[in-house]
Amino acid sequence: ASLLDDEPFMTTRARYFQTRTLGVDGGAEPWDASQVDDRMLARAVERLDTMDFVGLTEHFEASCRRFDARFGTRIARLMRRDNVLRPEGRELSELIPQVEPLLQHDRLLYAAARERFIAACR
Repeated sequence: ASLLDDEPFMTTRARYFQTRTLGVDGGAEPWDASQVDDRMLARAVERLDTMDFVGLTEHFEASCRRFDARFGTRIARLMRRDNVLRPEGRELSELIPQVEPLLQHDRLLYAAARERFIAACR
């Protein structure tokens, strides 16, 4: 069976993972996806503004350059390009309809992170 069909796994490990990780309230454990709501998403988005750095994988080079500028490192020089893309870039696209409903809040959180990243690059 596919991990996507494993409801206990998806609920505790995958569904809304980023929103749960950034939006959990206080010392609560962020492992129950059923507790994700608009307030948790709002906390996660607010916490983006408290972070010293947010990078995006699809803007990896720019993210590394921004990280270097922010922290005085030189990781951009060390970037490797191994296994950057699958040959066609859409090999797993048949899973999108099954995965998208599990990530609705994460997609909104990502949109907020992307807006902040692009604004910071201007």
